[in-house]
Amino acid sequence: MIRKSQEARGRSVNLSFQVSDRNDNIRDSLQSEVLLVCTSGVSSSAILYSNLHKQYPLITFSKSLSIDELNKILRIPNTAKLIITTSPLNTKNIDLPVVQVKAMMDSEDHVKVENQLRYYFPQLFINREKTLDNLISIIQRNAQIKNISNLRKDLDNYLYPTKDTVKRDKNKHNLMDLLNRSSIKIIDNLMNGTDLNPIIKELSEELEKKNIVTSGYCDDILSLIDKYGPYMLLSSDTFLAHAAPSKHTRKMEIEIGILKRPIKISVNNIEEKIKCVIVLVPGFHHEHDKALTQLINIITNRRLYDQILSETDTDKMYKLIKNSVQ
Repeated sequence: MIRKSQEARGRSVNLSFQVSDRNDNIRDSLQSEVLLVCTSGVSSSAILYSNLHKQYPLITFSKSLSIDELNKILRIPNTAKLIITTSPLNTKNIDLPVVQVKAMMDSEDHVKVENQLRYYFPQLFINREKTLDNLISIIQRNAQIKNISNLRKDLDNYLYPTKDTVKRDKNKHNLMDLLNRSSIKIIDNLMNGTDLNPIIKELSEELEKKNIVTSGYCDDILSLIDKYGPYMLLSSDTFLAHAAPSKHTRKMEIEIGILKRPIKISVNNIEEKIKCVIVLVPGFHHEHDKALTQLINIITNRRLYDQILSETDTDKMYKLIKNSVQ
């Protein structure tokens, strides 16, 4: 069993890769109170981070971690109190509480997460006004305050930020930086039956032709599916295929395949009908996170997304996507 010491508790966009990047991610995560994990450390845990660190700004969440990185972290003294994961973990080998959720958290997932956070961080769930009163009282005992109203407003914005007050990372790329007209395909999958793998291979081959990836990237994706099952749904009808950036990835891009015939797959013993398969080639420094968030916003706008899926012209699909992110 992995245990911790008592101390440990207390358009296309070019990429550049440094060997230390993943080690830096592990090093930075050693100081995190909550570890966010997915199979490859690329997408679903990044989605969790995007949502949770805004909702709970005083809790230190790790950036996206792969299962392999998690195993390394748990063998080093660290400050983690909780693990939130989108992938099944062998909890018998982990001496930390684990909460498994979907990347696109539903109401049940939110309740599970908040219950755990309330237990391990009770001080953060005190009444909002009472929290501000207590903080101002502490400051007044140690400093002179010229404008209590402004101080209260600044503290409120810091503790409970809105989407408008969260700073945008200039290094993140828009969805349209990773998507062009040729990136959308309508796939006649009559011969593929219910198999997801040939669809992923077909889309990966398109990326190979554009010199975005080598053939090894598709192999990486299929290995993850073989090991963890269909590991990433963006919605009940949309599958995101991806792996961690590696020597097989040269540029960031998204390739979209709209299926003429839905494919049935089983995810956690629930049958899903996949109408769209997306292959994401991620960035080494999570430059793709903003694009992924924009893509999710489109998919969760069911009126818009259903319109995209029902189109028979890829140019019109592209325009609908482009107009939605402008």
